Amino acid sequence: MLLQEAIDEFLLYLEIEKNYSKNTVAGYSFDLRTFEDFLLKHHRSLELNDIHKTLVRRFIQEQITKENMKPRTIHRKISCLKSFTKYCTRENLLMNDFMVGIETPKIDNKLPVYMTLQELQKLFRYLENDTGRFAIRNHLMFKLLATTGMRRSELVDITWEQLDLFNNTIRIHGKGKKERLLPLHPMIVPLIVDYKNSLPEYLLHPSQPVFINKNGDQLNPRGLHKIFKETLEKAGLL
Repeated sequence: MLLQEAIDEFLLYLEIEKNYSKNTVAGYSFDLRTFEDFLLKHHRSLELNDIHKTLVRRFIQEQITKENMKPRTIHRKISCLKSFTKYCTRENLLMNDFMVGIETPKIDNKLPVYMTLQELQKLFRYLENDTGRFAIRNHLMFKLLATTGMRRSELVDITWEQLDLFNNTIRIHGKGKKERLLPLHPMIVPLIVDYKNSLPEYLLHPSQPVFINKNGDQLNPRGLHKIFKETLEKAGLL
């Protein structure tokens, strides 16, 4: 079987059987396609059973030296390949698991960084006085994150049908499609109303994502991180 076909089957397995979120599946897809691109660039066979450890080690070396990737990113890519080959071996798509013996680099387990109350108040003051094009959207996003504690991936996946303004709740789809119901802080509801009023009708369908980018497409975690960083800089917090 060709590597591309095996990747397609693996991603379908993650999406259908494991119920992984779209963003998680997209992450696996990106890492596996990166490995496939490496094989193509070096004119290597794309037959799954032709891949061996030496190629994987060369791939990792290239990622570190030429792409200047950090240990945490390399760790993720290796873990992705290990999950992939484990699946392929179990499904009899792969005769010999070429990831056996490939070790992941050690990474520092950094503690999460939290904002102080004063910093949070400074951020809120900036958001409340911002008059930029996406000020209303950003105001709502960051206060939702601050008051609910949801993950970035959960925030960008929110659709309008998950918001219940009658009961002031939001239904979150977490990892493994597990749902939880969170209360909306009283200050959030008017922000949602203002944001809805700023959008055209066709973007308010129940299945539409709440948070969109400048092109009208769903915002992704990477885009949210960029916005968050830029906002902190403008608020004088970086």
